[in-house]
Amino acid sequence: MEPDIYNVQNNENNLRLYVKQVTLAQEEERLRIARELHDSTVQSLIAILHQSENFMAKNQNLSTMPYTRFLLQLTEQLKSVIREVRHLSSNLRPSILDHLGLLPSLDYLAEELRKNYGIRTSLEIKGPLHRFQPEVEVSIFRIIQEALNNVARHSEASRVDISIEFGRDTARFMVRDNGIGISGFPEVKSILLSNRKLGLAGMFERAQLINAEIVLETAPGEGTVIYITVPIPGEPA
Repeated sequence: MEPDIYNVQNNENNLRLYVKQVTLAQEEERLRIARELHDSTVQSLIAILHQSENFMAKNQNLSTMPYTRFLLQLTEQLKSVIREVRHLSSNLRPSILDHLGLLPSLDYLAEELRKNYGIRTSLEIKGPLHRFQPEVEVSIFRIIQEALNNVARHSEASRVDISIEFGRDTARFMVRDNGIGISGFPEVKSILLSNRKLGLAGMFERAQLINAEIVLETAPGEGTVIYITVPIPGEPA
């Protein structure tokens, strides 16, 4: 019996539409939580911080040094929590992704890696620029974000190079680090994927949803390179 090609294509289209809706719903929820953290939680913490600082300013002749030290430590802890919540909010959904698009967002990720972890970064772009559908740009952003998180957490790298090369039909994104690499990666790849180690499963799943391909090359002491190849739709930007 001949396969029903129309039904197969229709099912694939329905699956892509479903994936698009799920991806957008997830990102909208991330955006909502990020805004609540910024507009509510952070503002409440700042108000408490200001109250503590005002109290200390009006009561400079506090009776005991331990009491003064406690208030100073409290204000420093509040400042630290505010920074952490802001960082969490930004990671959930950087506003730059919505306002300026994918490439400035990748530049932002590289700068955050340098600022927070002291890892030198570079970003190189080749070829005529192209834009993707919003859900595709979000998926690319999340894949590279996870790749850079892996660099920060596991690679012991001192440098990361990010490159984007736009061709006629595809865009190739590369993340290369000079870290310790992954020992025996070809043999343990399936285990890492099944156990969602290093966030690899999520990266490969997101790539599959946008018809992209991920290739990971690594060896002990030789760092890791991740290539993400994404089909280009439409005309150059």
